[in-house]
Amino acid sequence: MNKIKEYTDNERKIFGKTYTDIMKAITEIEDYISKENLNNRKYVKKYGLLKEYINLIDKADKLADGKGLFEALKSDEKYKKMLEDFKMENIKELSQLDNCSKCACLNCPNECDFDACLGCRESSKIKYCDHKKINITTFTSFTLDLTDDETGEDNTYKVLAVIQDLEREQKYIIIENVEDEEDKFILYYYPGIKEDSYGEITDEEEFDYIASMYQSHC
Repeated sequence: MNKIKEYTDNERKIFGKTYTDIMKAITEIEDYISKENLNNRKYVKKYGLLKEYINLIDKADKLADGKGLFEALKSDEKYKKMLEDFKMENIKELSQLDNCSKCACLNCPNECDFDACLGCRESSKIKYCDHKKINITTFTSFTLDLTDDETGEDNTYKVLAVIQDLEREQKYIIIENVEDEEDKFILYYYPGIKEDSYGEITDEEEFDYIASMYQSHC
C-alpha cells in the first residue's frame, strides 16, 4: 500500500508538466537557431535535473508499493523525505526551471539583441517581449535596500520589473516599497559587475511611456 501516492502524483503532475513544456519547446526551436544560442538558454543547461527528479518520484512510488502481511503498518514517510531532500538541495534550479517554462523566451526562435537568458537572474522570467524594441522581466523574490538621499532613511524595495528598450539602449527598473505599496519608483537601471546603479528619469514623456508599458503588460 503506497501511503504517499497523493504526494507523488501531485509532484509528478507539477514537474512532469514543466519537463514536457521545456522538451516541447526545445524540439520546436532547435532547427531554427544556432547551437550556441540554444545552449545559452538556461533551461537547456538544466532540464536534465527535472528528468532526474521525475525518475526519483517513480523510484519512491515503487519502494512505497510494498506488499505483505504488515504492509498496512509500515510508514512511507522516508520515501517522501527522499523527494523533499532532493528538492531542497536543488530548489533554486527547480524554481528557475518552473520560471523558464512560463518565460516568453521559452519557444522563441529569434536570435535577438535582448539580454534574454544571459541577463536572467534567480526568480525571474521574461513576462513580455515584442521581439523588436521592448522586453519586460518580472521577479518573484528580488529586493533592493536603498537609502533616501534627502532623508537618509533606509528602505527595502521589491523589484516589480526591469524593462529593456533597445531603441533607447536603456534599461529601467520599477520598484515598490515592501511596507508601502504606494511608494513606487521608475528609475534608470545600470547593472554592474560588482554592484548596480540607478538614475532619476527627468523626461516626463519617457517616464510615462515606461509606466504605460509596465501597466499594459504586467
